[in-house]
This record gives sequence, structure tokens and C-alpha cells, in this order.
Amino acid sequence: MEQFAQAIAARVVNLVLEAIDVNALVAKIDVDALIKRVDVDAIIEQVDVERIVEQVDIDAIVKRVDVDAIVRQVDVDAIVKRVDVNAIVSDLDIDSLVEKTELGAIIARSTTGIFTEVLDVVRAQGVGLDDFCARWTNRVLRRRDLPLGPGLGADGTPVAASSVPAPGDPASTGATPIGAAASTGATPIGAASPAAAPPAHGFVEGGLAAPPPELTVERQGQYAGAVSRLAAFAADVGASWGIYVGIAALISFAVQLLTSHSYDLSKHPVAAALALGIWEFAYFAYQWAVAGRTIGMAVLGIRVVRADGGPISVRAAVIRTVTLPLSIIVFFIGFLGILTNRERRAWHDKFAGTAVVYAWDARAARLRWLADRGTPART
Repeated sequence: MEQFAQAIAARVVNLVLEAIDVNALVAKIDVDALIKRVDVDAIIEQVDVERIVEQVDIDAIVKRVDVDAIVRQVDVDAIVKRVDVNAIVSDLDIDSLVEKTELGAIIARSTTGIFTEVLDVVRAQGVGLDDFCARWTNRVLRRRDLPLGPGLGADGTPVAASSVPAPGDPASTGATPIGAAASTGATPIGAASPAAAPPAHGFVEGGLAAPPPELTVERQGQYAGAVSRLAAFAADVGASWGIYVGIAALISFAVQLLTSHSYDLSKHPVAAALALGIWEFAYFAYQWAVAGRTIGMAVLGIRVVRADGGPISVRAAVIRTVTLPLSIIVFFIGFLGILTNRERRAWHDKFAGTAVVYAWDARAARLRWLADRGTPART
């Protein structure tokens, strides 16, 4: 009887299951409500993650990964194009990098010498004295805004000039210069008092500290001041006279050697004056036309450019040389424009359409100073 009952029950169950519409039954189930009733956190707590990780064979997984195939599918060019190199470079602290690595020592060994260090000091101190003169001149003339300079690009192309508040102007405090000043972070000329101005050099950690960027790197392409320009002119006068005397002595020696007769150019005033005039014209015009700077200007780190910052032309170099005596013969009044003129242009600059700007490898000079910070100062 028991077996018969079980057979009947099994038969009934089969008939019931065959009669049930499973699809209709599933359609009536509210899955969202069912999921909401599931306690996922409780399920996760029951999972032994550490045991699962222990059972994973990492080595087997790595062996099955085709790294070469993955690398081949990576578009390196697309990745490089998306990298903002300028942003990366701007975030680099070059000064700190030079101080903490051997890069500074390499630069110092390759470029540093006594003469080079002297030039670095002379140029930085010259800029400081230029600022001192400009500061007091601006106060006397009560000037409100001054152009920084035409600027010079890496390839020598002109950069737009800008204006900054003059000392004593309320706008000079808290105002950010626009144009070239904003792009370079340059400090307005004369914006600080003499006491507040950073020192050109000092002793730090037993070594000679680098001049501040305000007196070196950030001043490139700005109008050169009176002290640097007059010092360069004085050096050129001495250099040209010394070379002239040497050439005259060499000519006298050659004439005496060839003719057995002595010849002293100084005994012929007219010929000597004519020769000196031709020589001085050639000395200045040739150097300005070829390099934009003379020997004295190269020492002080300044250069002659067009008023818009472009390279000087041969014609402008000739006009500047011919009109230079005009700035001298009237008791050097023509040079006062370096102090009083807004663009620091003397008479011969205006005639030739030129300007004089700071232009030397200031960044390399600063790297040399930074590389030498830990070295005991020379006495």
C-alpha cells in the first residue's frame, strides 16, 4: 500500500508540474522587490576574501597574459600628444634641481672660470645700479608708467612691449604688469625702494649665493640703464684707443722695417685725426652691424636692437655710428635721454631707430652661481 501511495503521489506531482506555466509564474514575480529584500552586506560579510585570494594562482594568470599583444595595442603617440609638457616643465624647480644634482657641477666645470664669474658679478651689479638711477630719476620726473622693453625671443624675434607703474604711483602696489611683464614674471623697474631691493649677491651656507632672477634672467630684453650703457661706452673708448695705438705702432714698425725710415703718425695731426675717425667709425659700425654689440657691450651684457626688438640692420648701424658724435659734442647732453627718455634712448638711438636692451646668457650664469653655492667663497 505504501508503494502504491508513493506512485500515486509521484504521478500527481508530475501532472501538476506539467500543468504549471513557468513563464507566467516568473512574470508575476517582482524581481526588484525580491532584490531589495536581499541583504547584500550580510552576504559579503560571509565571503572569505582572503581565502579566495590565497587560492588564486597569480603566476598562472600572468603567464597566460600576452604582454606583447597588449603593448602593440597601446597608441603611444596618442598618449604623448595628451601629455602637457609645458605644464610639467613649469612645475619643475630648476634651481632646486641644480642644487641637488650633479647637473650644476657639470655646468660649472664646463663654463665657469674666473673671468666668467667676474662678468656675472659685473652684469648683475650693473643692473642693480641701473635700477638705482632709474628709481631716483623716476621720482624726480614723477613718471607714472614705463615700458619694460621690446623684449627678445629665443630666435631673436621681437616681443610686444608693455608698461608698468612708476615708483610712487599707487597703482604700483598690488598691480600685475601685463604683456611681457606678466609672461616673464619680471619685477617693475624701480617698484621697490633701495632698502627693499634684494641684494645682488651674498653669502649662503658658506658659498656665494646666486643673484636674484630680478637682476638676471627676468631682465633679458628690457631696456638697459644708464650705468651699464655708459660703462660699456667707456670700455669701448678704451678698447678702440688701445687697438688704434697698437695698429699705429705696428704700421710704424713695418714702414721702418721696409724703408729704413722712421714714421710716427702722431707727428702728422691731420692724418692721425683722419685715421682715428675712420678707425672709430669702423670699430662701432662693424660690430653693431655684425653682432649688435661692441666689446664693451658684450662685457656688460647689453645689445643694440631695433626699436621693436628685432636685429639691427646695417643701415641703422651706420646711422647710429655717424650720429653718435652728436650726443658727445654738446657736452654729452645727448646721453641724458638714457635717464629722461621713457625708452632710455639717447639721441643717436632716436636717429637710428634703435634701442639698447639687456641680452646675455643670464640663465647659464644663474646656474653657475647655484652650482657654486656649496663651495667656500674665494678670498
